[in-house]
Amino acid sequence: MEVWLTHASFGLVLLALLIAGLGVPIPEEPLLLAAGVLAHTDRLPLPLVILACSAAILLSDFSLFSIARHHGPRLLDRPFLRRLLPPARRASLERMLARRGDAIVFAARHIPGLRAPIFALAGMHHMRRARFLLWDGLGLCITAPLTVCAGWLGSAHVDLVRRAVARTEHWIAAVAITGLAVAWLVVALRKRRRIDRPDEPGPTPPSTD
Repeated sequence: MEVWLTHASFGLVLLALLIAGLGVPIPEEPLLLAAGVLAHTDRLPLPLVILACSAAILLSDFSLFSIARHHGPRLLDRPFLRRLLPPARRASLERMLARRGDAIVFAARHIPGLRAPIFALAGMHHMRRARFLLWDGLGLCITAPLTVCAGWLGSAHVDLVRRAVARTEHWIAAVAITGLAVAWLVVALRKRRRIDRPDEPGPTPPSTD
């Protein structure tokens, strides 16, 4: 059951990564950090977690690119893309893509909020698929391992703090129990002394003779 829950949790992270890349406002970085935490706390192989997350993100990015490539500028009539790419912003990004398409795709991978618009425009302008995958993949080779490892290392430090707190709590509990035992022993000894001590004779009353 525990193994199933572990894999189900990681599966939800991968599903969220797939959805996030399609322009849904789910931040990608916290999901990668969460994957790193799961890798540490649930003892999942770190390289496998990085590979799975990278594959999910790349698949999501390529899906958005392919949808935009297939439908072209018609997608800009959708309310979501109109909000994401207002005319002024679209014109600016298109000029950047025309001048330095490869570098812009690579840079967009590292900039939340710019990824989806750039990848969609790259598809609309029919950037070659292999070229897009190459530059997006190169950017992903930096962000995915670094962010997942940051989550893994952060979880390790959290565990260290948790273990230190647990040890402190154990010492406090031990001191408290020892103190209670000593107090009980002192009370018991005093009570025993009072029982064992003979009654002292009272003062002799004065003679009435």
